[in-house]
Amino acid sequence: IVQECIKNGVFVPTAGINKNLLRMLVSLEITDEQLDEALDVLEKAVDKV
Repeated sequence: IVQECIKNGVFVPTAGINKNLLRMLVSLEITDEQLDEALDVLEKAVDKV
């Protein structure tokens, strides 16, 4: 999921002992369009897995 997001321009760092948590770090100034785009990328990455 992480690699697929990175390929599509969205950085999703992992967390946790086993790196099994995804973190979404967004700016407080993010637009609705930017948020929608990032969530679309994440959704497509999850669908591929």
